[in-house]
Amino acid sequence: MTNLLTGLNTKCYAEGELFEYAAPGSDMGQIYVYRQDVFFQKGAQPTVIVGEQEFGRLYNAGFLRLQLPPGEHELVVYRGKGFKSWLVPTLTIDLEVKPGKTHFVRVTPISDGISAIGNMVNISGTGTIELVSEALALTELEELRDSLPKQSQDSENEEEIESPEE
Repeated sequence: MTNLLTGLNTKCYAEGELFEYAAPGSDMGQIYVYRQDVFFQKGAQPTVIVGEQEFGRLYNAGFLRLQLPPGEHELVVYRGKGFKSWLVPTLTIDLEVKPGKTHFVRVTPISDGISAIGNMVNISGTGTIELVSEALALTELEELRDSLPKQSQDSENEEEIESPEE
């Protein structure tokens, strides 16, 4: 898709493999973090971080599969910086990861609106991050693609990601 404002070519969707559920190992837990296909912030690519580890960028209509040791974890969806950042403030959720268990976390950008005064345009948004049931998540994940392969291909040209401390 060509960005009409800048003329730059930018992909707006995850391009990895279609979702296929994989069970976690018995000693690890896992989290599927996903974003459905939503027009608002379609080209934005927030970064998913747990603790000090960056797991990748979460593309529109995409998911990331995180393997984590058991225990309390704070999952952060950080807006990033530059052209690929999104308008949604940093989102966080605390999870108790258990061995052999899978959690499903849905991230949704929401438009607050657009306004214009003269030549000035203001676009604002918020977002949600929520734990959803396995039954609902598996239905919503059916059409989504892995975000990681795309992120790996782009990593050579990516800017440094700043800390989510705000």
